[in-house]
Amino acid sequence: MENASKALIMAGGIFIAILIITLLVFFYNNIVTVQNADEQAEIIEQSTEFNKQYDVYNRNNLYGSEILSLANKMEDYNRKEAVEKGYPEMEMEVTINDNVGTYFTRGTYSAEQLQTALANLQAKEEEYANVSYCGRRISDLSTMRTNELQQLFENNHNTGKLAEAQAVITRYVTLKAEETEMRTKGFRCTQVVYDDQTGRIILMKFSST
Repeated sequence: MENASKALIMAGGIFIAILIITLLVFFYNNIVTVQNADEQAEIIEQSTEFNKQYDVYNRNNLYGSEILSLANKMEDYNRKEAVEKGYPEMEMEVTINDNVGTYFTRGTYSAEQLQTALANLQAKEEEYANVSYCGRRISDLSTMRTNELQQLFENNHNTGKLAEAQAVITRYVTLKAEETEMRTKGFRCTQVVYDDQTGRIILMKFSST
């Protein structure tokens, strides 16, 4: 009888121990589930806030100036944040369907390529702008009428350089026009791709209208 009582007590103790372990596992799983849900909610909130600054470009009535600004924004993000914080880099693909000029021609550009094309264009503009004739820079001469130019060169006894100056002015004005056309050109967003893990935008595609 005494042995039976001891056996019952031991069985009861084992049952209670199993019950306690089961409850501990249950509560642990619940805590982990809650933590995972909180982490997921935080990731979603962070990605939503992050995407807001790029969602404004997801439309059909964009100007080239906005596309160039976005290219700079993405490249800046990739340099300063993506690498440091371990996020995937952002990309953009911009298709220009017709030739704008010498630097922005028909084709598809990445953010880096857009920045390079703009930098090269502006560098050449600056180069021509700083050329001087009769003590006046090309950027100033380009605003003068033909008869005013002729009078200026005659007064400076430099009419032999007039044709050369006019050729430089034409090139400078053409480059300025290309930059203006690119900045005012219409674009539309054709696709937005999100990262499967973070929910952040990682690719945006655009096409000229």
